[in-house]
Amino acid sequence: MGRRTTNDADRWEHWWNEQRELYLTRLHGASLLPRTGGGTHDSITPDLRRSLLPLFASALRDSSSDVADSAAIALGRCVRSEEGAPIVPVLVRTLSHPDRSVRDAAVLGLGILGGSEALRPLTSIALDEEEGRALCGVTGPIDVFLRAQAVLALGLTRASEAVAPLTKIVTAPETPRELSSAAVLALGLAHDAAPTVTVTLVKLLEDRALDREVRAQVPIALARLPGTSARAALPRLVQMLADRQTPDFVARSAAIALGRIASSEDGEIVDVLCNAAARDEDFGTRQFALLAIGRLYEHSKSADETALKRRATAQTFLVDALRRPTHKQLKPYAALALGLFARGDAAKEGAPPSPLQASLQKNLVEAFEEEADPSVQGAIAIALGLSGATPATASLRKQLALSANPTLRGHVALALGMLGDRESAASLRKLVSDPALPPSARIDVARGLAMVGDAAFEDQLIALLHQSCDTPSAIAYSKALGLVGSEKAAQTLTTLSQDRSAPTLQRAFAVVSLGLMAEKTTLPWNVPYLVDSNYTVPLRPMEEIADIL
Repeated sequence: MGRRTTNDADRWEHWWNEQRELYLTRLHGASLLPRTGGGTHDSITPDLRRSLLPLFASALRDSSSDVADSAAIALGRCVRSEEGAPIVPVLVRTLSHPDRSVRDAAVLGLGILGGSEALRPLTSIALDEEEGRALCGVTGPIDVFLRAQAVLALGLTRASEAVAPLTKIVTAPETPRELSSAAVLALGLAHDAAPTVTVTLVKLLEDRALDREVRAQVPIALARLPGTSARAALPRLVQMLADRQTPDFVARSAAIALGRIASSEDGEIVDVLCNAAARDEDFGTRQFALLAIGRLYEHSKSADETALKRRATAQTFLVDALRRPTHKQLKPYAALALGLFARGDAAKEGAPPSPLQASLQKNLVEAFEEEADPSVQGAIAIALGLSGATPATASLRKQLALSANPTLRGHVALALGMLGDRESAASLRKLVSDPALPPSARIDVARGLAMVGDAAFEDQLIALLHQSCDTPSAIAYSKALGLVGSEKAAQTLTTLSQDRSAPTLQRAFAVVSLGLMAEKTTLPWNVPYLVDSNYTVPLRPMEEIADIL
């Protein structure tokens, strides 16, 4: 199938939702978000993590499936793999739970936990072996969706021993599309076996008979492999993006991969991405090509004269795409690309911005002030935050006060937080308690408050949680506390999770929040699968991973 014009490209918010933790974490070094009293993510102590294990194990046996599946994920995310041996049997016993969501969560929990003990049950489920069927309590074939979750969980273990079963699944002609796609993505996380995995993935990339949705995941997996392994595929990815006969899904993935793998010295690749962004018949490919230009210059700088000239050309191209777009659908992506571009040119912390960064920030500020569309303005606000544009704070504060659009207000609040604007703290405190604000926007506001270093935000969130009279509000506040709270919040959430008189969803999200607070890694467990993904390719197991907090 050749290239065609499509109308199915997702909004920019999908891209941001899948990248956000990568950038919010980077703003604060090794911590997820600052904690009350000037602490960091590391202020969630090992003693607190250990104290939560009995709570999670008990919640795993809860009569509510919402509470139980939250506990399965929480157990995996707070226990280090080398300490996970006692937890594996607890999760394995849950694989035969009567509720499907709990079974799915137990499988993912094993992958998040990792370690050699988790490999065997996951492999037997992924391959639909008799042992796996027994663990799942079924006599016939294991559900394909559950097998695909086991495949993605194998990828999360990052174990070299997972490569053989994953390769077997992806190369078997009878493997269902969903399962093959998941296996491709899982192979992309097997960094220790990168040379072997690269050979397998390149063969799949060359297979034109391969289902286009499976083939579309191959560039994404290749891009996630380290260094030289990923760069070996660059020439073929360039050809695929430039070839009009490449299916849209595959071309979009090729653009994403080029932005992650290529460097500023790869002149031909910059030209190909600019050409695709300007002229491709598929808007999804054009959008991803714009983002790829931003990603490329975000992570790659060079003093080479030719590379500098190409950077100037790319900069001009992105500014034109923002200020004089050929189609409005491209404008938010050009803004985000400029934000990434400027982020890559940032000077050392505390130093004034470089002339290039200052110029890009100026264009973003002017575009923000001129824009009337709330969605596009939200994208520019996030771009301003990514670029570190502190001169934009006055414009952002003004928009926060004037706008009636709740989603835009959430994006502006988050941008102010990313810029560390302490003067906005009072406005954000007022906004976070606004019942008219939807939960997703309230979470953004709460995170903005945390990032500006507001000392009162946690007490306010705890009070709001106790006062909330509707489930969406309680969920929003408990999620926000999990993302930004300290041990004080943990005590409140622990009490809520064990309160049988509380609504089930509140209890479940209290468990989710506690798991997030006690996360063993700097980045949330699902980030490796979400960053630089092609979210326009339908894949149910990935949609579930993206939806889990």
